[in-house]
Amino acid sequence: LSSVVVSAGAAVGGLAIYLTGWPQQFSESPITLAIIPVSLLVASLTQTYTYVLTRGQRFSQIVMIKLVQAVIYAVVACAIGFLYPSLEGLIVADLCGRLASASYVAWIARRDGRALTLVDLDINELKRFIADNRSLPLVSMPGALANAVSGAITPIMLFSQFGADDAGQFGLVARVAGVPIAMVIMALAQVFAG
Repeated sequence: LSSVVVSAGAAVGGLAIYLTGWPQQFSESPITLAIIPVSLLVASLTQTYTYVLTRGQRFSQIVMIKLVQAVIYAVVACAIGFLYPSLEGLIVADLCGRLASASYVAWIARRDGRALTLVDLDINELKRFIADNRSLPLVSMPGALANAVSGAITPIMLFSQFGADDAGQFGLVARVAGVPIAMVIMALAQVFAG
């Protein structure tokens, strides 16, 4: 739920940026602002099913999900960078990687007989779950929002002040530097999550 709210917030924020014209590069490229919330939503759905896999201790499938995302991202980013280098290229490559991982997750879910849709959802069960866990969004939403904002604000500010090249280099360095930290965090999260 928090991820959906953050995605909706990003969409509203993107629309506000587009309508106000700040920064100029974003206002000239509205497709960029349309892709970011979609990418966040796809990532949140993938992450939700990854929790199910973690509970089932199916770590090899989690690795494959991340591997599919990384390989598709790298291939699409290199192809777009070679054919038409642009700011939108990295964002489109990220979305393609996330869509590929979400497709792989959907395939795993279908193979396991799990539905990723709300078609089979019992409304009474959902109401009971919301009532039992009504404080969860209040606890997790501020953290999710702060995480999304902190992850997005620095590249946006760099982009608005220095341009796409510097923002792209910062993004690359941030991803590479974050790999060892993410490995430790994921290991600890799996210990506590199940």
